[in-house]
Amino acid sequence: MRSRFGVTIRRCRAALVSLAAVLPIAAAAQQAAVPAERLASREAYADWKVGLFVHWGVYSVLMDGEWVMQNRGIRAREYERIPPQFNPSAFDAAAWVRLAREAGLRYITMTTKHHDGFAMWDTKLTPWNVVDSTPYGKDVIRQLADASRAAGMPLFLYYSQLDWHHPDFWPLGGTGHGAGRPEGGDWSRYLAFMDGQLRELLTGYGPVAGVWLDGLWDKGGDWQLEQTYRLIHQLQPAALIASNHNGPGANYLVNVGPMPDGRIQPEFVERLLVMGQWLRTYGESVYGTRAGPVPPRPWGATTRKADTIYVHVLDWPDRILALPPLGGRVRSARRLGDGAAVAIREGPEGITLTLPDGPRDPVDEVVALILGG
Repeated sequence: MRSRFGVTIRRCRAALVSLAAVLPIAAAAQQAAVPAERLASREAYADWKVGLFVHWGVYSVLMDGEWVMQNRGIRAREYERIPPQFNPSAFDAAAWVRLAREAGLRYITMTTKHHDGFAMWDTKLTPWNVVDSTPYGKDVIRQLADASRAAGMPLFLYYSQLDWHHPDFWPLGGTGHGAGRPEGGDWSRYLAFMDGQLRELLTGYGPVAGVWLDGLWDKGGDWQLEQTYRLIHQLQPAALIASNHNGPGANYLVNVGPMPDGRIQPEFVERLLVMGQWLRTYGESVYGTRAGPVPPRPWGATTRKADTIYVHVLDWPDRILALPPLGGRVRSARRLGDGAAVAIREGPEGITLTLPDGPRDPVDEVVALILGG
């Protein structure tokens, strides 16, 4: 397991140094007291630590990603020829949720609408959606929401505020100039459309753990964020509002881009299952933790849970590792996985760990330091 994990998801090692986070961003726009249920959601979210991100839409027909319309300069009229070819007859929402669970992932974030503006649910505000514009004709978000709820898997809904297809997304920002849309539009009408779609998602699909808004970066202007945030929390009081940030102690999303037929690629499945094996052994150093007392260093990073500090040795050729003072005496030290004792030496300058002889985990050698005494 060690070697395969090292080969297949070595790119994810940086997650323990500077996690690609989804953090609440509504604080600046809302000064009112935060309801207890939302505070509880924040703590639960911080405990989950790792989730599955699914980028899936009609762009998969082109065997490309969600930015293909922009990257290839595809005009909106030409892009409208793609949905009639989208028929994911092999899509199984319950299988996606089971895979996420087996991979050790604690929540799912799903793209409901990306920058191409195409809705993966049965929106009544535009025919540019998976029910009305594809031969598949089924509500993808409905299926995933039902499967997630049945499995007790929290669901975040990603929604792009940026829209390369809608004629009222005007003036344009930094992207979407090749779409060939009309030179004009009613911005206030687009904002009403956007909030209307969010209302559909937040009233028709059961409890939602959070909403990830994206695309605000494309241009300045009055996005009326306070109104949008207020709408979200009015309809789903416990829901978090999220965006993409980086920082120690945050959460990490593992992304997949399923195939046009609805299946997740076999190589993705293999890597996710190997990740699940690793988390079954080392999960205590990830789930429920917060940022550790030692900032990211060339050798790795630390996480913390109660009186235990987890030292994640990602890249260090030596058996001896020096740490600064940790703010408390180390009572014992052990290596996760086999429980082998780790020799420690404390002094005024900090702590020295001597890792046991023998093979090291090629991805992340984790040492648990228990403070106290």
